[in-house]
Amino acid sequence: MVRWLPSPLRALSLFLCLTLAQAGPAPAQADAARQRAWIEQMKHSPHGPFSRIRWFCRDGAILPPEPYACREHGGGAQHGDWSEKTRRL
Repeated sequence: MVRWLPSPLRALSLFLCLTLAQAGPAPAQADAARQRAWIEQMKHSPHGPFSRIRWFCRDGAILPPEPYACREHGGGAQHGDWSEKTRRL
């Protein structure tokens, strides 16, 4: 038996300590921090949580935002499209 080798338990502990020290923050913590940053960006963005606004007409047409775009399509409603980050949240 070689005396300078650590016991299996010590070797495992050392391995885990070194691995965790190199890994950085836990993935869940990193995700939470990234999501908080996204929310702050949305609060300050003129678009908020949306990527764009479009008209959804009663006849099925989807048109860019302009005044009364669905008038000739039987009316409709204007809605925002969620941004990719909003969908991921």
